[in-house]
Amino acid sequence: MKNNHYQSIFKFIVTGFGSGYSKKAPGTAGTLCCLIILYIYHAFLPEPSIIQKILFTLVIFLLGTFCLSILKKQGEFSADHDPGFVVIDEFAGLLTTVSLVEWTNLSLFMGFILFRFFDILKPWPISILDKKVGPFWVMIDDIAAGLIAAFILLLIF
Repeated sequence: MKNNHYQSIFKFIVTGFGSGYSKKAPGTAGTLCCLIILYIYHAFLPEPSIIQKILFTLVIFLLGTFCLSILKKQGEFSADHDPGFVVIDEFAGLLTTVSLVEWTNLSLFMGFILFRFFDILKPWPISILDKKVGPFWVMIDDIAAGLIAAFILLLIF
C-alpha cells in the first residue's frame, strides 16, 4: 500500500502536477505549467539570486532523476525513451534557461520560447543526448536545450 502512495507522488512530480497528461503537446503543457509557477513566484516573492536559481534547478534535476529511476524499477515505464507524460525534464530545462537572467515577464516568456524551440528542434549535441536511455538521459537532454537557450537569452538581456 505504501509503495502505491509513493508511486502516486512520484507520478505527480514527473508529470508536472498532471500537466504531462495533456492530450496535445504534453512537453509544451509541462513547460507552460512551470512558466505559470515562475510567473506567480515572480509576482509575489523577491527575485532569487543566481545561486539560488541554479541550486533549485539542480534539486529539480535530481528529484526528477530519482523519481524516474524509482518508477522505472517499478515497471511504470521502460525508459527506452523519454515518455510523453514525463515533463519534469521540461521543468528542469526551463529553469536552466532562466537561471542566469533577471526574471521579468519578458525574460520568462522569451526563455519559454527559446527553450521549447531547442527542446523540439534538438540540434547537436542535444540530439546525441536524446538518443541515450535511462532516467538521467531523460533529464539531461532538456538541461542541454536549456543551456543553449540560456546562452541566447543572456545575449538578448
